[in-house]
Amino acid sequence: MTIRLPLHILHYTTLLVAVVIILIPFYWLVLTSLRPETLMFQVPASFALQDLTIKNYVSALQNSNVVGWLGNSLLLSFVIDAIVITIAGLAGYGFARFPFKGNRILLLGILGSQMFPGILLAIPVFQIAGWLGLLDTYTALVLVTVSVQLPVGIWLFRSFFLSIPRELDEAALVDGCTPVSAFLRIIFPLTAPGIAAVGLFSFVGSWNEYLLPLIILTTPEKWTYPLGLASFVGYYGTDYGGILASSVLATLPMVVVYLVFQRRLVAGLTAGSIKG
Repeated sequence: MTIRLPLHILHYTTLLVAVVIILIPFYWLVLTSLRPETLMFQVPASFALQDLTIKNYVSALQNSNVVGWLGNSLLLSFVIDAIVITIAGLAGYGFARFPFKGNRILLLGILGSQMFPGILLAIPVFQIAGWLGLLDTYTALVLVTVSVQLPVGIWLFRSFFLSIPRELDEAALVDGCTPVSAFLRIIFPLTAPGIAAVGLFSFVGSWNEYLLPLIILTTPEKWTYPLGLASFVGYYGTDYGGILASSVLATLPMVVVYLVFQRRLVAGLTAGSIKG
């Protein structure tokens, strides 16, 4: 006799297993960050909540640079986010509404730029920043990071604008709007889910970026959080407690951002997939 489980039970069971698999590493990270170093490498490993302490967090935050690195990353991520949304929004609208000769080739070129690994940028970015006198400046870091984040933003915005009926543009023009004012006052406000999707991808990418700050920034006070986090690994020892506690702190902004904007993120991704 064959026993068949209801489809919804199988569905929820699969989701539960997936959630557990995803959350176990994060639980282990938080748990280990609350343990003294003597218990971090115990064998066999234990998932029990015992001998917990906030000593690692206190030690990490006593490092005067940690709060500064956190502030640097937040500021740069928001600035880069604003620039990417502005430029990608305009470019995506142009590609969606004003087709021109070579449109497809240029779009494929933008998409193809994502095929190359970031490490290929290391030497060119360093040399160009040096020639321009922009080494160890946020200006160079913002410019390069924006150029890296733009292709995905342009494609997402273009797909989203293609899902908005052209009749809205035409109605705005009939009512006396210029193409620019129609975009700013009618079309762009309708792309709130798309803005959330592009903004989140850009913010997360900027927040997690390690290679570009490593190439451009040399002064410890200017480092971003991922770059500062790597400094806990020294020549003569590694502050595992500081690394784990700082890693937990590094995930908190991402968790908060996703919890706040998760509905708009999903709406932006699905709405932008209607046409392409």
